[in-house]
Amino acid sequence: MTNPPPPPNTHTHTHHSHHLLPAVEPIFPPELRKRVPAELALPGPRCDWYRPLSLARLLAIKAQHPHAKLVVGNTGGLPGLS
Repeated sequence: MTNPPPPPNTHTHTHHSHHLLPAVEPIFPPELRKRVPAELALPGPRCDWYRPLSLARLLAIKAQHPHAKLVVGNTGGLPGLS
């Protein structure tokens, strides 16, 4: 005699490490909401990194370094990865 198949939407796994989380919007930390970003200039041995806070400052940096590459979200900072 074989067991009948489980009813639909029944959890049949025995592992308890994969719990489903409720669809709840994550809470953004309040202390980060109060943080005031600062402009950065980080010199390095192979390249310099800048974080301008205005378009005017970005254009001034680009004028000083016309061959510089703009990187958004550090997507272009690792050679060979896309």
